[in-house]
Amino acid sequence: MEKINLKDIILCIVFLAIGTIIGGFLVVYHPIPFSKEVTVNIDPTNIISMLVTIILAVYVVGAISKNSEIERVEKDLLIKDLGEYKNKVQLEVSQMISSSDLLIFTVNEKMKTIIQKTESFFIILKDANFANDYESQNLISVLKDFKILFTDTSTEISGSVPVKIARNKITLSDVRKQELYQNLNKFDQEIHRLISRINKN
Repeated sequence: MEKINLKDIILCIVFLAIGTIIGGFLVVYHPIPFSKEVTVNIDPTNIISMLVTIILAVYVVGAISKNSEIERVEKDLLIKDLGEYKNKVQLEVSQMISSSDLLIFTVNEKMKTIIQKTESFFIILKDANFANDYESQNLISVLKDFKILFTDTSTEISGSVPVKIARNKITLSDVRKQELYQNLNKFDQEIHRLISRINKN
């Protein structure tokens, strides 16, 4: 169900008030006399006032419907772009996880591009009141975790090394690959939250 914003409600009230004022003006300043032979008492000014009000109301309803349609199209375009962006990120990260010849340079450049694209998306979403700073920081944090997971060579408590880097080439352990796939799921969930919020607004 489409949401009617405050501007549309105010516009409707204003037009209805204008119709009422016009009717009142006609009653006070332009009374229309009737012949004594007329037995049915019909005040034309009331009819005129009613007609004006109805015309204005029809116009307002039409304008609101048009605005709602435009807003739905804008939402659908944003959702489509977000879906394509999500699929692209998932594909690129999955390819890096499965790569047998992954370089630090590749990870740095791809994650930099992905984060920049995400920040651009959030500028649009926040301008349209479809997202806030908290949601933006959450998603950016998930993306930054990818870079850490790809390049962190710290030894685990078990003594194993989840990431080995030699001559700028990255070798991932099975445990680290699993952690990266889990982070991909977190990324997917954050995008679905954004899409849900866009649909609800």
